[in-house]
Amino acid sequence: MLAVEIQIDGGDDAIDAALVSIWKWLAQRNLKPLSYRYVFSSRRVVFRVGFSGSTEAASFAHRFGGKIVSVKDLSSPDPVAWDTINAA
Repeated sequence: MLAVEIQIDGGDDAIDAALVSIWKWLAQRNLKPLSYRYVFSSRRVVFRVGFSGSTEAASFAHRFGGKIVSVKDLSSPDPVAWDTINAA
């Protein structure tokens, strides 16, 4: 499994619009993520989506300005501990 991490910045309306765009994009391609997690911080959401194939992961990352992260990053019991949240 490959995970893609994207960060969505902005207020509630911007985050809502981005999440709708993500789910529409996935539905149009009939892609069903293996997993997804998200963490809210002030005015930002870090969203991680797991895919079974590298093609799907790369396409998703390209479309939404994300990056592919290692699978071990998904195993953190505390999503707030994700490096990108701590660094933000």
